Amino acid sequence: MVLLLAMRRQKTVMRARGTDRGHTAKVLIEAAQVIEDSEERAEYIRYVELSVAVAEARDRIKQEISDALRRMPKLSLRQFLVMAEKVAYEAMPAQRDLGNEGGVAQQAAEHGRQIHERNGRANDVWFAVARAINEASSSIGPRDLVRADATAKAVPAFRTIMMLSSRLNSLDYALDNASFGEFSVVTPQRPVQSERRARNSVTEQG
Repeated sequence: MVLLLAMRRQKTVMRARGTDRGHTAKVLIEAAQVIEDSEERAEYIRYVELSVAVAEARDRIKQEISDALRRMPKLSLRQFLVMAEKVAYEAMPAQRDLGNEGGVAQQAAEHGRQIHERNGRANDVWFAVARAINEASSSIGPRDLVRADATAKAVPAFRTIMMLSSRLNSLDYALDNASFGEFSVVTPQRPVQSERRARNSVTEQG
């Protein structure tokens, strides 16, 4: 049980590549049979299946990022950072009128909720930008590179990379919390396509 927990925290399934991922998942599912509590055993198996689904989703997103990078022209470092800042501020949630409906307590609660929501969205944007800058850093050219049209051409590709980076951040956040027991992996009321694909992957590759 200690070993199974350690492999969960190390995200062993997600780190595996190609056919090794399916074999690793199958081994962990078989090993999980030693867990005496049926609910814990079922949750661990669901976690393994979730890991397969997340890993496959990450692979697809990484490929989409590579495709977007091919559309990005070379930029100087200054052009690159100015472009990234422009895209980031465009993605920031707009300031909304908080309104004055209801009593004081109701207004305070609603204003607090909206501010919290806006701050959360802003944090998501900046984390996505930081990851996108890292992903797209290969497009940084010589310091003295000057191309007047390069920034405008780079914006759509970087915007796509930022959106995809946000998805990667969400997947990593969910799997990190599931790996360390902060989230429990439950069965949805209706199986989603990714879960069916995960089960098929484990079966076919095993």
